[in-house]
Amino acid sequence: MRTTKRSPASSKLSTTHALLLKITPLQRTTRNYQQANAACQRGIPEVQSTWWQQKSENLQNHTDQRDMRRFYAATKEIFGPTRSSVGSLKNADDSTVSDTQGILDRWKSHFEGLLNNHLCTPNDLLHNTPQHPNRHWMSAPPSLQELNNAIKHMKTAKGLDNIPLEFFLHARPKLKKHLMQLLLKVWETKTVPSDFRYANIATIFKKADKKNCSNYRGISLLSIASKIFARILLHQLLTPTEDVLPESQCGFRPVFLKEGGIAPMGAILTGKGAKKTKGR
Repeated sequence: MRTTKRSPASSKLSTTHALLLKITPLQRTTRNYQQANAACQRGIPEVQSTWWQQKSENLQNHTDQRDMRRFYAATKEIFGPTRSSVGSLKNADDSTVSDTQGILDRWKSHFEGLLNNHLCTPNDLLHNTPQHPNRHWMSAPPSLQELNNAIKHMKTAKGLDNIPLEFFLHARPKLKKHLMQLLLKVWETKTVPSDFRYANIATIFKKADKKNCSNYRGISLLSIASKIFARILLHQLLTPTEDVLPESQCGFRPVFLKEGGIAPMGAILTGKGAKKTKGR
């Protein structure tokens, strides 16, 4: 009877093959994740060292060139902007509020009065306003191309729901299709989702007394999906507004610059001043 002797290498291969057959897909995925995570953790110190070296070189270059503006901007990128908490606020009757809940209530009442200011307009205002012909093309629902253009022309930012713009910018067509279906449903039902109506207001101090709420500028942080929908509406409204706005309106318009309106105004004032001087 002939017997065959197996080599240690073949025994090791067969054992490894048997172990691989027993590994489930979940275990294989977990093992791949652990290996990738370990490789990432090993590479973090090298990336951090390279980043700090580049930042140090940039700061040194700005210092050598005596460019303090870029120096402080680069420093802010490293350490982040300084945040100063307001210890107290003034109420409308000039009384001081210092507790946390009272400060939140004061901000709430301030922005409610600022943003929900109901103006009294005459009943015949719409009748006396010059009317323009109806533009029926504006009632057409938005298209996928308008959605892509709106995402493309938006600035990079993080939304209220912590979903960044890059999530939609680099999304696959299937995700954009679902977003398009949501916007079309909003368009047809004329009902805006509750997530589109909520916003977090961040305050930015301007000048003077820090306890006065009027010395702060509020910035509303909205969800990215609602900002995309608002961008589509803005694009449709810009076309008819070009026929309504006068030529003197240069601000917040494409192609027009505010300097184009300041220069003629300066020439007019200079001309009036010259005539008065000549008359004397």
